[in-house]
Amino acid sequence: MKKEQISKGLCLVIGGNGIVGQAICKKMIKEWDVISISRTTNKKIINDWKEYVCDVSKEEDFKKTVDEIEVNYGEIKVLINCACIRPMKNSFEDNISKWQDSILMNSLSLFVPSRIISEKMSKRRSGSIINVSSIYGMRGPKMNIYRESNFETEPDYAYTKSGAIGFTKYLASYLAKNNIRVNAVVLGGIENNQQESFQKYYNDRVPMGRMCQKDEIGGIFNFLASKEASYITGSIICVDGGWTAT
Repeated sequence: MKKEQISKGLCLVIGGNGIVGQAICKKMIKEWDVISISRTTNKKIINDWKEYVCDVSKEEDFKKTVDEIEVNYGEIKVLINCACIRPMKNSFEDNISKWQDSILMNSLSLFVPSRIISEKMSKRRSGSIINVSSIYGMRGPKMNIYRESNFETEPDYAYTKSGAIGFTKYLASYLAKNNIRVNAVVLGGIENNQQESFQKYYNDRVPMGRMCQKDEIGGIFNFLASKEASYITGSIICVDGGWTAT
C-alpha cells in the first residue's frame, strides 16, 4: 500500500471519540497530522482527521493497527493517551465485577499503547507521550458538590487517574535515555450540559469560578508535543482553573 505524504508529523490519539479526545484532536490537527483510535466509531461525528477502530487493551490487535498506520502514514511522533471507561454507576456500592472491568481495561488502555509506541520511538530516539489524568487523581472529590445531582464521581475513576500520574513519572524516568518525553495533563471538570445545581456547586470550589470549556483543553497538548517543550518531562500540568491550588 502506498504511503501517504505526511507534512506536519503524526500524532496518535487514543480515545479520540470521547469529549476530551475530540477536543484534543481539534486542537492538535492545526499543528499535526492526527489519527484517532477508539473502540467504536461514531458515525454522527464528521472529523478532519483519520480514525481507526481498535480495542487498544488487546496488544496484538493494537500492534497490527499501529504497524498499518505507520506503513500508510509515516512514523508516529506523538502519542496521547486519553481513553477511559467508567463502568461503575453505583459508586462504592457497585458490583465488584465493575471495579475489575474498570481497573483492567483502563490500565491496559494506558499500558499497551505506551509500550508499543515507546518501543518504536526508542529506536528513533525521539518522541512525546502525553497522558490524561484528572483533578481526582490528585485530590479527593468534594462530595458535597453532588448533593443535588443525580450522579456522583466513582471510586475506580480516582484510582485510575491517580495511577496515570504514577505511571507517567515512571515512564518519564525510564524512557529519558531514549530522548522520549512523557508528561501528564490533569483536567478539571469540563462543561458539558451538567445540571445547573452541580455547575453552581462545582464553580464555587474553583478559584476561577467556572468549569473548563472544551476549546481550552487542547492547547497544552500542542505545547507539550512541540519543540518548545523539549526539556519538559515527568511534569504533571493542571488545567483546572485553580482547583488543585486550594
